[in-house]
Amino acid sequence: MEAAHKNFMYGNYAGAIEMYTKLLGSFPENTDILLCRAIAYIRTAQYDPAIADLESSEKIKKTFQTHLRLGIAQFFKGKLSDARSNFKDARGMADSDSEKTLISSWIQKCACEEGLQSATRLNQSATVPSSGAHEETKAQYDWYQSAGHVNMVLRVRGCSRETLHVAFGAQELEATIKLQGDDSKQYAYTLSMEIVPEQSSYTVDDKKIEFKLKKKEDGVQWTSFEKVENKVGYVPAYPSSAKKKVDWNKLDKEVALDSAYEKPEGDDALNKLFKAIYEKADENTRKAMIKSFQTSGGTVLSTNWNEVKEKDYENKDRPEPPKGQEWRKPEL
Repeated sequence: MEAAHKNFMYGNYAGAIEMYTKLLGSFPENTDILLCRAIAYIRTAQYDPAIADLESSEKIKKTFQTHLRLGIAQFFKGKLSDARSNFKDARGMADSDSEKTLISSWIQKCACEEGLQSATRLNQSATVPSSGAHEETKAQYDWYQSAGHVNMVLRVRGCSRETLHVAFGAQELEATIKLQGDDSKQYAYTLSMEIVPEQSSYTVDDKKIEFKLKKKEDGVQWTSFEKVENKVGYVPAYPSSAKKKVDWNKLDKEVALDSAYEKPEGDDALNKLFKAIYEKADENTRKAMIKSFQTSGGTVLSTNWNEVKEKDYENKDRPEPPKGQEWRKPEL
């Protein structure tokens, strides 16, 4: 367990997930281990297994942390209605003002995201150069996003795949529509963040072109579709149909504060998890845990009594200590 937590705290989430999985083989209904593994899954954008762990944990014991993490995983998966429901359940279990503020921020974020997914029309436009009269025209577009993609709907008429050429760049999108003769219309955008061009696509009909852009960084929320040259101290508003303006700077700080909940904190976290497993264990498991940990100088922790009862960790079966440390028997 200690090794699993250390892997987590040092950012080795794959290693932590592997170790938590082994622990769950012995303690499949331990909600602390399920929560730890779910958080590691969220950190690596593996939202489906995170949701599965948290739903399993919720069936055993409903807690503030379980509902909070489940809401976060569902939010990034794009399941906004489910996320909102879990955030509300978490709010009902919150013990402190900071927890209530954190939950309120996530509920606000769900509301804004729902506004985007209902394709709230933005009053933005693109300049359309023409090789003929070079007249400037405007084309409205809508955009919304999920955890992994950004969708943009460009409102243009009379277009088809035969007359349309689309080019995706790392941070560029360009659509050129061929008109009669040598004339053409070009719509060019510098995107606010990078995409994966080879995993991006588009569809077209006689009223619109819809682009589906694969985010380079899953789970990162775009604050605007096009890149905005910020003035000093200016923060672009998150696009939303909500009447109340959300302070996303403040929300970012609150989400950063939330990150503190996600990391097990040293000895306190280890002791809590150790105690939880010990309390739910049978007599043989407890004997195995005590003997292996105490007689090995704290370097071995096993729950298998059939294996531990034959071991002599103080002599012939004594493990090698970590580099830079020396083996000694703990003082009891």
